[in-house]
Amino acid sequence: MKKIILAGIILGFFSCKNQDSVYEEYIVPNGYYYPAKALEATAHPGRERIEISWKNGADPKVVKASISWNNDTESVEINVAPGADIISRMIEPIDENTYSFLIRTYDAKGNASVPVEVMGTVYGEDYERSLMNRSLKSAVYDENGILTISWNAAEDSETGIALEYTDINGNSKTWLVEDPTETITTISDFKAGTPLFCSTMHKPDSLAIDIFSSSRIRLPYSADITNVVLKDPRFPFAMGAHIMNDRWYLAANWIANAAAAANGNIDNHETLSARLTFIVAIAGQVPIENGKLYQTVELEAGTYRFDVWVYRSQLNQPVYLVVASGDDLPDTNVVEQEALRYILLPNLAVSADVLYSMEFVLPEKQTVSLGFLANGVATTQVIFSRVALSGQF
Repeated sequence: MKKIILAGIILGFFSCKNQDSVYEEYIVPNGYYYPAKALEATAHPGRERIEISWKNGADPKVVKASISWNNDTESVEINVAPGADIISRMIEPIDENTYSFLIRTYDAKGNASVPVEVMGTVYGEDYERSLMNRSLKSAVYDENGILTISWNAAEDSETGIALEYTDINGNSKTWLVEDPTETITTISDFKAGTPLFCSTMHKPDSLAIDIFSSSRIRLPYSADITNVVLKDPRFPFAMGAHIMNDRWYLAANWIANAAAAANGNIDNHETLSARLTFIVAIAGQVPIENGKLYQTVELEAGTYRFDVWVYRSQLNQPVYLVVASGDDLPDTNVVEQEALRYILLPNLAVSADVLYSMEFVLPEKQTVSLGFLANGVATTQVIFSRVALSGQF
């Protein structure tokens, strides 16, 4: 029995020895040393670049590190200074994509640490093309010269909005909306009628090192531009030269041809309080043929509305409200063919401000004349209280 046991021990000894020989080439004398690995590795995305950073472990033997990606086919090396707390490396240029980065640290003998994986996304043109501008509720320029923009809520990635505009002195300016929670923006030096552009800025990740912008777009707005482009738009109108009877004067700030000026074009009677007028009603007043009373302005491309308040009319010849291209109004015999828009005024039964409006579209910036065109013989009168001009841009 003892002989059998001894034989078994001897056979087991030789069996174990043969098994160890299988792994002998993989055994490192005194064990394998692994340098301290990267701690808390982080990817900071950017525009066709990315920064990889981590905390340095408490291993003074670490002298360098490598970062590899694309299945270890691409890599960079970093020298690690003694005592460094944070190690980082910018990788650029690098194509827009999502990557798995492997970080390894090394000692002076070339021993490598256990790899640490960190995922990161590189952004570029494809991402930027996908970005949207903040949606708009409304944008209105009022008669006090204030542009008020009302925004919808921002997307989570938004960091702000850049508004490009022309100020009242003709200078190009940029207004930054730096708070994404802001829903009302007001600009007090905006030049109404000029284009307004916006671009929304986005940060794709809280760790991102670059800001991206959506496509620059023209921002639509409505504007009351009466006080911006028109002179003297409401009664009492400024009176120029006196014509007759202490009632009729020339309008100081309107263009009047000879026919419109012959009888005066402001009636300063106490009941009319210096309203604009065409009138042929008393002895000494001459018939009006192609009388033109208007203003000439330069307007940007847009959709416009010209408003006129008529206080009184007693007509036996045509009187038109007219918008025309150029620096003059057409004559009455061609106004319907040549005007951008026109309205033939009716007789009013009572004295009351009645609003007449007409819209016109300008496909490009151009010079436009707006005003009144009249023929008249005895007992003709038409009296205007106010004009206004607004637009959609």
